[in-house]
Amino acid sequence: MPLATLSERLEFDADQRVDWWPSVARNPAYSLVEKFDIVNSSIRAEPLGECRLTPRVPYEIYSFLPYESDIYVHFEISVVGNYRLPANYAVMVSRRDIALVNSHFHRFTLTRAVKHCDWRRIPLDDKPYTFDLVLKQLPRKPS
Repeated sequence: MPLATLSERLEFDADQRVDWWPSVARNPAYSLVEKFDIVNSSIRAEPLGECRLTPRVPYEIYSFLPYESDIYVHFEISVVGNYRLPANYAVMVSRRDIALVNSHFHRFTLTRAVKHCDWRRIPLDDKPYTFDLVLKQLPRKPS
């Protein structure tokens, strides 16, 4: 059954994410960075809510603080306080990912990236840009 309208395609995409994304979060084949990339490349932009992160500034993550169904990010230098991850990002973070970040064995940064919309990004979107959260793994500190 081909999907004819954009709203049908978006609804189908949302239904697929509900079924597919939790399985990606549990799959050890995907790294935490790859999981954030999956959210960033979805057809719908993730609303970042009250995002206190300055665009294009990498914030070094100190720990993830899970609380009920939310995940809060505690930064190394806390100028913004604890930041609640938006729902689509939070559902992708597994307990294994939380343990990895909180172990401080690997270091990560979180950046509010500005993505310019084009034909591959968000179809028929009238905004010239969207915001995504980009997670990057930093090289380990020399011992």
